[in-house]
Amino acid sequence: MKKKMSLYMKIYLSVLAAGVLLLVAASVVLWTVLDAYESTRPKYVAEQVFNDYFKTAKIGALMQKFPTESAAFEDVNSIYDGISEKYDPSKFQYFSVSTDENGNEQYAVTCDNKRIAYFTVSPTNKKAAYGFKYYELSGAEVFLGSYGDVAVKVPKGYKLQVNGIDVAASYITTADIKSASCDYMPEGVNGIMYDKYTVTGLVFEPTLKVTDANGTETTLTYNDEEECYEAGIVYNTTLAEKHEDYILKAMREYTKYLSNDATFGAVSGYLDKNSPLYGRVRSVEVEWVRDHSGYKISNEKVEEYYQYSEDIFSCRASLKETLMRPGYDDYHEFIDLTLYLRRVDGKFLIYEMITN
Repeated sequence: MKKKMSLYMKIYLSVLAAGVLLLVAASVVLWTVLDAYESTRPKYVAEQVFNDYFKTAKIGALMQKFPTESAAFEDVNSIYDGISEKYDPSKFQYFSVSTDENGNEQYAVTCDNKRIAYFTVSPTNKKAAYGFKYYELSGAEVFLGSYGDVAVKVPKGYKLQVNGIDVAASYITTADIKSASCDYMPEGVNGIMYDKYTVTGLVFEPTLKVTDANGTETTLTYNDEEECYEAGIVYNTTLAEKHEDYILKAMREYTKYLSNDATFGAVSGYLDKNSPLYGRVRSVEVEWVRDHSGYKISNEKVEEYYQYSEDIFSCRASLKETLMRPGYDDYHEFIDLTLYLRRVDGKFLIYEMITN
């Protein structure tokens, strides 16, 4: 006869089975809780940030994501080139340095024990199971040293670019700087004027570019005395086509007059009679010139044409005159002048000349 299980045993086994099921369920819940917790930890986001931006040397992209005023003129390529020259990304390391009461966790990045950057990961409103919050990159600060500041004098109306980025007028530190040409302009006409731009806090040596209103790039030279770059002028080639022959004839007659090989009347037709220059040239004491029996003019050149208005332009003219005399060495005279011309009764006349 089969023995019946006692009520006590039935209850015991039922409770035991329920306990096992409860334990299994609790284990499953605990596992999913731990999994949700672990998958949302900031260390995984930090690892991804480190791999994405530092191990691949894409720090420029990080700086663009969190721009600062000091890096406003750094582009991805310039930063990448600079980092490649200074650092070995395989030596980058990162570690957590602090966590605040809001859950923001900051990490430091170093290279050969030198601080390179900080970045922060923060909790978001996006939640995983059981209310655990996901983290994301929320800020970054990069320390790559500093090239320093750069100053550039730019002709008014020209455009300055630093690392391919246009420099706004707000970076002008000195406006309306007059060039020497301003001293020779008649009333109502402006000479060449400059604005001085200063860009501070550059990380690496910048690429500078200055273009005129037509997009023509000009040259840049460094002025040691003023500690700034100065952009050259884009000169007017159309004026050269119109006036070069005329200027060369004027220079020849002026040179011959100075060597007492032509009269003042030969050069006077090129001069503005109403200008002080006319009297100055006429009063030159040409009789004191070195004795010679012949002369030769060579190396003639006219360049740097610049138009100030429809009726005013300037150019730079130069040549070499050789004075010859039997039994003596040839004597060479070099003439290099900036000429200022204005239209008088439909004809351009020289009203000022400045020795270069």
